Amino acid sequence: HPTDGPDGGQAGPTIFSNDGSTANDFWGTRINADGSVTVGELLVPWAGSGGGASGDMVVYNRNGTDPLPDVFPEPNFPNGRINRYRKGAPGGGGGGQVQILAIGDIVVGGAGEIWARGGNAVGGESIGWTYGQVSGSGGGSGGHIILSTASKLDLSAIDILDGSAKGDTNTTAEKGTAYVIPISDTFFTEVFNAVGGRRGWAMSHIQKGEWTEKTLDDDGNGTYAIGRGGSGSNGIIQIHVPNPATDIIWPGSRESEIRNYIHDGDIENNDADIDRLEEMLRIFAAPQPVALVPLFSARSMFRSRWIDSGLAELRQPATGKGVDYPDFASSVLSMAGFDAADGVVSVTNGVVDQLPAVVTGSATGMALFEFEARVANASAAFVGSEHFLRTPNLLLGYVFRPSVSAATSVEVVSASYDSDQDILTLLTEPSDGSMGEISGTTWSLSPRFFRFVTTGASDSMPESTAVRIQFQGAEESAPGSNEPGTPFPDTNSWTSDLSQIEGYRFVRYQIIFDIDAQAGGGVDLESPRPQMNYIKLPFTW
Repeated sequence: HPTDGPDGGQAGPTIFSNDGSTANDFWGTRINADGSVTVGELLVPWAGSGGGASGDMVVYNRNGTDPLPDVFPEPNFPNGRINRYRKGAPGGGGGGQVQILAIGDIVVGGAGEIWARGGNAVGGESIGWTYGQVSGSGGGSGGHIILSTASKLDLSAIDILDGSAKGDTNTTAEKGTAYVIPISDTFFTEVFNAVGGRRGWAMSHIQKGEWTEKTLDDDGNGTYAIGRGGSGSNGIIQIHVPNPATDIIWPGSRESEIRNYIHDGDIENNDADIDRLEEMLRIFAAPQPVALVPLFSARSMFRSRWIDSGLAELRQPATGKGVDYPDFASSVLSMAGFDAADGVVSVTNGVVDQLPAVVTGSATGMALFEFEARVANASAAFVGSEHFLRTPNLLLGYVFRPSVSAATSVEVVSASYDSDQDILTLLTEPSDGSMGEISGTTWSLSPRFFRFVTTGASDSMPESTAVRIQFQGAEESAPGSNEPGTPFPDTNSWTSDLSQIEGYRFVRYQIIFDIDAQAGGGVDLESPRPQMNYIKLPFTW
């Protein structure tokens, strides 16, 4: 502008992709309300950026006819033809990065604050008067706040009813409907703060009637302020807890209201609506945080995709519960080794319980090699269990004991049956040991539907650990769609009783690990973590 200062520059580049969505603008992993997973775009935590400096203003004596390249830039700066020179202002600093990564609780005291705000921008030098700033710089971006706990986030000491708090009251008049939450008389305390810095003012004096024809405040921040800076963008606040439904301790004065809202009126439901939970966290933070899974937690979970059991004429009528097929709790083949009431895997003295043998036979005529067993006269041993010979792959994962009087138990990794010679051939897991030197009179096969390994020890499960196995069933969403419909028992409920999903064409499972389930005294990075190598869900038609 020839008299009022330089025009504004371009906005700074974004670190996020131009996908038109802010739903993935974070670092880490979010479990959405529908159970899907969103992975954030950031590969690493990222602090805020500083705002751009404002421009200088230089007035030249060109002498009318001098070619512009001869007088600009002035070779004798700051003297020479320069008549007036006013300096621009530096931009606001970017907000920092704060990470609190805790194995135990993160407790925020009543006067606690965690800020990573962007710095405010300022106006450039005045031209004779303090309200004549030549230009305004840009505010710094807000920073990155990461609070990750393997236990709980305790916000109970924060007073969200104190009218003297920094934030605004939660009313329609003051905050507008976009910010009103259904919790009465609360204040936005904003103890976690990563907002961007204010923009720098410019040319306050032109606000006084020059274009608007009325007197305005000399704040250089009005609609027609030429050369003002840009505000810094807000940063990111991330809250990582193992279970958002239970692992955030809210202020007692409004805890029941908050929990009622995030559970949609059903507090007994152990699933929280993550979108609503983040609304509640807005009371404590600006901008609104995102709720993510912890970087380290005593609890973890994985969930399978929907498995289609297939469609056959035997499946009549197709009404779900109560139909004979598919039968996931068949007396012939039924997954076992966990409590059908709560899904907890059966463990005794730190070892996963071995299931009783379903087949035993005489070792007479059996040939043993290091990792192979050839069972002769197999049909005699499998009387009443002929389904194993018709479909030998049912034995995969089973535990083979070449001698019931010996301690060696090995896992079956391959099985085949030669009906002409009546020989069952089993290949076993080499890491379980060799069978070549074992002798005995009787062998056995015991079911195994999952295998755990802890610090290299097979079937080991620390006594402080609990693992739960849960299931859902679903019918076809519409005839011919071949897609699962509404889950049973319901979207947010699971069952460990396989008889309840009898007849449902689609099935999925989830496994929940808690390595601090029994002790309750906390964990550390050295706490043993069991690994599940596989899970096997048999069913019959």
